[in-house]
Amino acid sequence: MSRSGTDLVELQEHCEMLSFTLSGLWRHDPVTYVKDGETLEFNDAAEWLNLASGVKKVEVVTGGEDVFYCESVMEYEDARSELLSRLATQLTIFQFTWGAFETAATVIGPPSIPANLRSNGANGLVHRVLFFLRAARPVATYPDVLEEMRRLVARQPNYRRLLRSGALPRHMGPSGVGLDFVRKVRNRFAHGSARFPMPDDCSVGWSGRTSPEPEIIALSSRIVLLSIQMLLRIHYGGKHFELDILRDEDGRRVGADVHHVLQRLHLSRKAPSDEG
Repeated sequence: MSRSGTDLVELQEHCEMLSFTLSGLWRHDPVTYVKDGETLEFNDAAEWLNLASGVKKVEVVTGGEDVFYCESVMEYEDARSELLSRLATQLTIFQFTWGAFETAATVIGPPSIPANLRSNGANGLVHRVLFFLRAARPVATYPDVLEEMRRLVARQPNYRRLLRSGALPRHMGPSGVGLDFVRKVRNRFAHGSARFPMPDDCSVGWSGRTSPEPEIIALSSRIVLLSIQMLLRIHYGGKHFELDILRDEDGRRVGADVHHVLQRLHLSRKAPSDEG
C-alpha cells in the first residue's frame, strides 16, 4: 500500500474506534432525528460500525461440493471460491459502513444545495453531504488513501471511469472526491450492475489472490469512515469538549478534544501528528 498504510490502523479497528466515537458523541449530544415515526441517533450509526468491526470472514464455495471435477477445473473453482470469499467479506464490511454513513448523515441533516450549484438537479442525501464537505480540510492520510485508490483502479476499466479527475462539479471540493467515487461503487452493487471478478491464470496455476477488487472495496470502506469523520468535524465546528477515545502508547485511554479525536482516531498511536 501507499505510505498511509504504515500510519493507518487496520480497517476493522478503524470501524471500532469510530463506533466508540459516535457512541461518545451520542452521550454528549443525544440528538435524535424523527420523521414519519422513524427515529435515528448517532448511537444507531455506532451499531452499524460495531457490526463491521466484528466481521471475520464470509465464506463462498462455488461449483457445489458434491460435484466431481477434473483436477484443473477443481483448481479453478478453489481459486474462484477464495477470490469471492475475499470479496464477500469486504462487501459485508462495506455495507455496514455505508449504513453507518447514511445514519450519521441523516441525523446531521446537511443543508440543501443551492439550485444554481446542483449537478443535473441532484440534491439527495449523498450529494448534500458532498456539498457540506466542499470546503472541509481532509483528515490525516485521506489524500494518501485516495491516491492508493487511484493506483488500484488505474488498470480496472469498470472502476477507473467512476473516479473523477480534472475539474469538479460546483457542489464538490477535494474532500468529497472519494465519497463521490464510493457512492457510484455502492450503486453498482445495490442495483445489480456490478460484474464479479474471476481468478487469474498465472505461472503457478489459477489464483484467487491477485485481483485488486477486494482491496478496492476495502479502501471504499476506509473512505466512507474518513468521510464520516470529516462530516462530524464540520457538524461540531466551533464546539469543544473531551472524548475518552484515543489511547496512549501504553494502551490507556486519554481524554482529547473532539476535533483532535476526529482527526486522529484512524491513525496508529505512533503516527506523527500533522496538526499545527
